[in-house]
Amino acid sequence: MAQKIKTKTAAVYSVGNAARLLYPAAGASDDWASYTLSIAYVYTIELRDTGSNGFTLPASQILPTVQDAWAAVQYLATLV
Repeated sequence: MAQKIKTKTAAVYSVGNAARLLYPAAGASDDWASYTLSIAYVYTIELRDTGSNGFTLPASQILPTVQDAWAAVQYLATLV
């Protein structure tokens, strides 16, 4: 999915364990789904901001972020 985003929008997303790449967050839904329901693959997709704005993206970043997510979801849909 990260490669598809890069191909379509040129944005670069890191792939790996969310707690290691980002920050530990207790009680996240991906952890619950993984451990409680034994779902093999769970995803945490963060906004494209690099830390300047946190979870409040400027208006100019909303559409590009949606385009990133859409590229990822379209690819994921081809795998199921």
